[in-house]
Amino acid sequence: MKSYLVFFILFLSGNFIGLKAQSSLLMETSLPRDRDTLIMQQVTFCAPGDSGTNVTWDFRDLEYLDVEKRVFYKGRLDSILCMYRNKTAYKYRLSGDSLLFLGYENPVTKMCFVSPVPVLRFPFYYGDTIASPFIGNGGYSHVYSLKSYGYSETVADASGILFLPGEDTLRNVIRLHSKERVGLRFIDFDIFGRQDSLFTVSSIGDRLTADSVIWQVDTYRWYLPGYRYPVLETIENTIDWKSKSVRHFFISMLYSLEEQRSLDRDSENEQVRERIFLSDKKYQGCSERSGALSDMSDLFSLSCKIDPVGNRATVYAGLNRSSRMEILLANMSGTVLYHESPRTVEPGYYVSDIDYDRYSETEFIITVIIGDKRESWKIKKR
Repeated sequence: MKSYLVFFILFLSGNFIGLKAQSSLLMETSLPRDRDTLIMQQVTFCAPGDSGTNVTWDFRDLEYLDVEKRVFYKGRLDSILCMYRNKTAYKYRLSGDSLLFLGYENPVTKMCFVSPVPVLRFPFYYGDTIASPFIGNGGYSHVYSLKSYGYSETVADASGILFLPGEDTLRNVIRLHSKERVGLRFIDFDIFGRQDSLFTVSSIGDRLTADSVIWQVDTYRWYLPGYRYPVLETIENTIDWKSKSVRHFFISMLYSLEEQRSLDRDSENEQVRERIFLSDKKYQGCSERSGALSDMSDLFSLSCKIDPVGNRATVYAGLNRSSRMEILLANMSGTVLYHESPRTVEPGYYVSDIDYDRYSETEFIITVIIGDKRESWKIKKR
């Protein structure tokens, strides 16, 4: 039976809030959506760090591991929206201003909560908390009935600046901390009906106190304005057993920012990113050299952000007058691999995504030419 419990808890660590936030969480920019697909890249585990305001999280030294996973959504929030992750469908519904977790299902395990569990409320600000007891009925491997019970709590516990590998400084980041205290029971199907009436919300506290084994799952997710889904996630699972706390499972995942920027139909977050870009008058490039742009009179901002998960580069340019613009990607020998021909662009905000994953080389130079000025960045493939 112990192996069944270990199997179950791996699903629990992703279920309660695989979802969103920003400086303040709004429905239009933070709800999950049908057909959205994301890439997660496993990295070396990073401890969550401090809570509070004006926190600095420096995770630039995280190392990428050879584990990549996809998350995708399908359905409707007014009925059931499924988040598919690790071969499991996690089911959600929107009711009023609250996002509800209904249960999950995979080929081996099924769980339905007696009452939907509220996991997020809109709007959600720093310092806000949402908490709920839960009881779930399900089955495991068509042999056992499975009972899950406990408490779920999510708090926006921190905000500040986040540093990630290959990215500029990420500002106005907010972190959500969700914590679940979970008890589990496996019951033979033929006696399940007689046992069911003994599980009530009022009995959860007593059961958790009496149980010899309790699981606690702490999930931390960092969210960036202008992005619908997390940018970083770290999960810690501990087991309280015989008055001892044993660290059982821990993992950290980076979400591809480029994938989020490329999401279809997400004009709400595109507008947020554009407002942030236009309000920043300083150069924020990720170049290996530190050239100032004060002499580039055609520009009020230029930057290049690298997505090391997807091996993509995104060039951002803001022009205050009509200019000729050209973008090139070359290898270290000078051979041009990608070229956006010179064209006249009007004043405004421009974004160009460059996929260098398809090339065999490991080092590249990106060059942006605007008028008679140019800026270059050296990038490396992971």
